[in-house]
Amino acid sequence: MSLQPIRVLLPSIATVLLSMVLPAPALAIKTGDVVVIKHDADMKVSGKVVGKVTAGEMWRVHGVRGAWVEVGEKTKGWVRTDNVLGEQESLEHVSRLIEEQPGEAKLWITRARMRMATEGLHGEELSQRLAAAEADLNEAQKRATANGEVRYYQALIELRRNERDNALAKLNEAIGLNDKDARFFTERARLLMLSERESEAMQDLEQVVTLKAADAWTYNTLAWRYATDYDSSVRDGAKAVKYATEACELTHYNNYAYVDTLAAACAEASDFPGAIRWQTEAIRICNDPTQKRGLEEKLKQYRLNQPYREY
Repeated sequence: MSLQPIRVLLPSIATVLLSMVLPAPALAIKTGDVVVIKHDADMKVSGKVVGKVTAGEMWRVHGVRGAWVEVGEKTKGWVRTDNVLGEQESLEHVSRLIEEQPGEAKLWITRARMRMATEGLHGEELSQRLAAAEADLNEAQKRATANGEVRYYQALIELRRNERDNALAKLNEAIGLNDKDARFFTERARLLMLSERESEAMQDLEQVVTLKAADAWTYNTLAWRYATDYDSSVRDGAKAVKYATEACELTHYNNYAYVDTLAAACAEASDFPGAIRWQTEAIRICNDPTQKRGLEEKLKQYRLNQPYREY
């Protein structure tokens, strides 16, 4: 399971960066680097504003062009190089702040999160980075004993080490301390699925929806289970269609797997014309020959007015 360090908000560093005058050295930033935004700004494509970046956000760089770097996730755009801090520069800056304010738990969390950007690291280098991040989180926990976020990041470290039981224990602690943070429920749901505890995972994902923090993956995962479960007490066609539609709208109907889910949801809701329509669309936008064959088999079922079952 990846740590997904991209676009994570760092509230402590956002405040301190805006309050200080920082030098703007020429950074040797390259594609794949992690950078931290210094000031709120627009993301642009061909001079057009396509989104916003916020001081303190951490982003992966997708491209470099002169005085501009491309960042983003679902929406990508360009920001000026002088508005970003390189990974090492950011780490050094926060380390200096920790020396000045060692009692500030958020600074320890911030540095831990920076150290958890471990994509591409392996072996001893990876182990050392995770150990350093863990040490920072332990320091944060001493200063904020009831902070659920500390447990959340401790859980992510355990997952990176493939220690699932330890990760689950930390996530349980995090939720016990703060049951309003959707990230905790989302990560626990992913972990429960890996352990084949789907019913419990579904409950966590429903909580994410309740907290109004569901993303396309969450909606699609719920919709697929409600549409295709062998257990009739689990299936819910109306809910499956609702959630699958949300997932497709969030991805502009460009993700064939989510459109496939919408087709299965329609079939469960006995809307077979809709199932045929959306399965045909899923086949059209799928570029994987192996996956396409599976989609075509489902289409045959829908034409026979047969819903699809997987679980």
